[in-house]
Amino acid sequence: MGFWKSTRPTGAVPASPIWKGYLCRLEDLPMFPSWAAEALEVANRPDCSLRDLARVIQRDLLLSAGILKLANSSLYCVGREVTSIEQAVIRLGLVRCRHAIVAVGMRSLWRETARQLSPRWAQFLWHHALFVAAIASRLARCLHLPFQGEELVAGLAHDLGRLVLALQNCPAPLAQQSHAFLESPDVLAQEREHLGADHTQIGTWFLQINRLPAFLADVAEFHHHPERAGQRRDLVALTAVAEDLANLWYAALHSSAYELRMSTNDWLRNHFGCTLNGSREIPPSPEIQAGPYRGLHPVQVILQEAAREVQQNAW
Repeated sequence: MGFWKSTRPTGAVPASPIWKGYLCRLEDLPMFPSWAAEALEVANRPDCSLRDLARVIQRDLLLSAGILKLANSSLYCVGREVTSIEQAVIRLGLVRCRHAIVAVGMRSLWRETARQLSPRWAQFLWHHALFVAAIASRLARCLHLPFQGEELVAGLAHDLGRLVLALQNCPAPLAQQSHAFLESPDVLAQEREHLGADHTQIGTWFLQINRLPAFLADVAEFHHHPERAGQRRDLVALTAVAEDLANLWYAALHSSAYELRMSTNDWLRNHFGCTLNGSREIPPSPEIQAGPYRGLHPVQVILQEAAREVQQNAW
């Protein structure tokens, strides 16, 4: 499947000139940074070499720093620390470099847009995106799922529609209220009532106008209903599970009731042999038979590690 080719059926995003026209006129509408878009364009050329890509990445200090950080992260680091862009690009490979460029650009987009939001809302949205990305990446690594960095990007991009809805001039005030932090069906219905579209549709549209990889539009549109996705159902389902687990963790921190979706429990049962509530049904892995993680479900370990990463990357 091509990096840009969409798997969604034609007409999957309802045409709504009213909300699209209004959002297009927003002066503070965030856009994917041009330096990341240019690097991604080079990375997508059929004749692109790793050396060519390294030269393009080196032109921007922010992109260079982000690529080096990812190449030396626990997700990809398998040996000595790399200190040059050439080494980082070789370690990541072309496919992972494409996803890394999108991830670095996405982080920059979130940070720039946060200046236009209330501090509490901006912090929650970034933490949520980063938390979902960290959970998805750890689940993929734990289960040896065949992804090459797209699960990280999907986590960062899945809720871009909520970022747009949180802008001060956006006509969806309910999206900025505290009770909307956890994405219940009521929140989606309220978004549609006030704007004629919910954040899944708006996120899909936003990703398309920024010409970002088509698989991200699939994730944005279907992460609340992964069963409706096309060929990227595996990635959409992983992102949906990661988000559901992130919401569960957030609810627990605030002493709120939250039940995992039936589809999440099915996914956990299929991949781990039981749900979180049935964690005693399976033996712990050798890595967590001792120490602070003793007796925990592997997913509980993943959540603790991902939460710690989010705290370390807070702005």
